[in-house]
Amino acid sequence: MSRLANQRPEWGDAFLRFFYAFAFPIPMVLICWDLRGSRSSETVPLQQARVRRLQLEQQGAVVYWSERLANT
Repeated sequence: MSRLANQRPEWGDAFLRFFYAFAFPIPMVLICWDLRGSRSSETVPLQQARVRRLQLEQQGAVVYWSERLANT
């Protein structure tokens, strides 16, 4: 393992991640489901939404709502 792999990220790296989160927002999707009488919801990135919905349905959940959230 290299010496750089063991180092903590500098504040500059944290700032860049924070900046990019606002400069380039990731489209999000709200998924609501019912699993054995218990309703739950989760917000996931758009790219993972289909996979997450399929995972929930494989577990026996009924997905009753999903919507793309506006980037604000």
